[in-house]
Amino acid sequence: MLLLLLLLAWVTAVATGWQQQWPNDFSAFYFAARGLVHFGFPLTRDLYSLSTQYALEAAVKGRGGTLTIPFVNPPIAAWVILPFSYLSLRDAFWCWDAVALAGCAGGLWWIVRQRPDVPGIWLLALGALAGYPTYIALGQGQFDLLWPLGAALAMSAATVAGAQRWAPRAATSALFLALKPDLFLGLVVPALSRWRDRRVQVFVLALFLLGVGTFFDLGVAGVRQAVHLETYTLAQRFPPTNDVTALGFFWRLLGPGSLASTLGLLAIPLGLALQSLAWAHRPPRSEADWWWALTSSLCLSLLIAPHDLTQGLMLLAPAAVWSGLALRTQGRPLTGLALWMLVLNLAALLDLSPHLDLPIKATPLVLAAAAVTAWRQVGGAVVRHGEKSPRESR
Repeated sequence: MLLLLLLLAWVTAVATGWQQQWPNDFSAFYFAARGLVHFGFPLTRDLYSLSTQYALEAAVKGRGGTLTIPFVNPPIAAWVILPFSYLSLRDAFWCWDAVALAGCAGGLWWIVRQRPDVPGIWLLALGALAGYPTYIALGQGQFDLLWPLGAALAMSAATVAGAQRWAPRAATSALFLALKPDLFLGLVVPALSRWRDRRVQVFVLALFLLGVGTFFDLGVAGVRQAVHLETYTLAQRFPPTNDVTALGFFWRLLGPGSLASTLGLLAIPLGLALQSLAWAHRPPRSEADWWWALTSSLCLSLLIAPHDLTQGLMLLAPAAVWSGLALRTQGRPLTGLALWMLVLNLAALLDLSPHLDLPIKATPLVLAAAAVTAWRQVGGAVVRHGEKSPRESR
């Protein structure tokens, strides 16, 4: 009941506009989609031109002015918002939030329904849904609320038989990843370790085809504009001061500058190298091992992401459920996992608090500790009688 009240409080705060930023991140997706509606898909190649974005926002608002939020996501982010762009900005935002929250809850429900007999797992999923990252994602109208649904599709694709059933699910889950591909670097090593799995091949093929289609849609000039706008946004417009990543950690610790940026970016190859060594030394074998390994990978992925804010922590909502399933498989209680979830929420609150100016960011430290802790559980899982590991079932 308390978790439901907390979720209701988040929704009420956003719906009433209490202490909410407006216009928010959703406006960038909305103005880009409105441009596609009015000028057609050939405009996609110009979506990353600042002058075009200024003109689109001015046309919708009916006046000029500064650009609220630059559109820097892949074009698919504008395509997804197309149905909502026929509404006014405020109505579109509310409708999108309702759909995204339903997708988030539905994704967690779908994951739990695949293991409905596990005690306490429903409460764990509700705790993940009622977390502080949900509030931030709702307030910004961000795509991060869709991560549990994408994870549910991928999990379902891994468990059903028949290519006609799992192939569409694997391909569709890849489209979710394409909305913010920079958040998923930590999945490269797990994907390579299962490269012979046809599901992984379909997943990668869907991403490849979308990438090729996007390239031809944008053209060379459009790709250059996209890279330039992304660099400008991250370096000047929205520097990583509030990022929950290693880059944000070093920016807070050392202050803005080349040293902090270099150390933050070095975390990407270093993190992937350490992850590769860990997987080579102790690859996951049982189903529970894979849940722990994927949880660790998602924590690492958020830590080394080039850019990520608090709403990106929604990626850990399905990971929380997977960890709970792994604990129950091992006959262990969920209390420790609930404490980890509480600590992560408190760290995010501390990092965003306007009343505290801590010398370091807490969230990246919690993510690093969670990645290591989850990985240390790999190899200790108990495989139930008759259960086959992923390697044995190939």
